[in-house]
Amino acid sequence: MVGLRWNDLGRTLALVPNRTIAQVWRSSAWKKSDPDSILVAQFEKSASGGATVYLTHVGVPKHDTRV
Repeated sequence: MVGLRWNDLGRTLALVPNRTIAQVWRSSAWKKSDPDSILVAQFEKSASGGATVYLTHVGVPKHDTRV
């Protein structure tokens, strides 16, 4: 996958239909010594009929984060 506005590269590590997507991501803005980041999206049905999404993104280099 390639980001639409940025030169980000990613690939899917795991896919559990209707439950979980796990991907590895890397930005061209990162240093070569920076490790890839891991993005995990988990989906859970909600009582209202919609869904709750839990998103976890770890390993993003400190120089590329905002708090």
